[in-house]
Amino acid sequence: MLEFYDPSDYKNIGSDKVLAVGLGTYAIRSYDKAFDAFIYAITHGVNLIDTAEMYDGGRAEEFVGRLVKDVGRDALFITTKMLPDRLDDKDKIVRAAEASLRRLGVTYVDL
Repeated sequence: MLEFYDPSDYKNIGSDKVLAVGLGTYAIRSYDKAFDAFIYAITHGVNLIDTAEMYDGGRAEEFVGRLVKDVGRDALFITTKMLPDRLDDKDKIVRAAEASLRRLGVTYVDL
C-alpha cells in the first residue's frame, strides 16, 4: 500500500489504527464508477468506510461488501448504522445487524 498520509493522521480505535478521514457511501450515483475511486483511496491509505442499512435500500452495504471481496476484510475499518425504529426491541436490533452483516459479506463490523 502506498502511504499518502503521515502516521500521525491515523488514530487508535481500540487496537486498530484508523485514518482520521474516511469514505462515506451515502448517495452514490454510480457504484461502478465509485468502486474504482474507493479502491484508489484504499490503496493509498484510507481505511475507514462508513455505510448504513438505509443508504440506497441496503445497496450501499452491498457495495462495501464488493470492496471487502477485493481488498480483504483486514484492510478496512467498517462502520454502519441502523434505522432508529429498530432500537426499541432487541430482536429488531439483532435482525437488522444480521442483515447488515449479510449485505456487507462480513462476520463483524468495527463500529
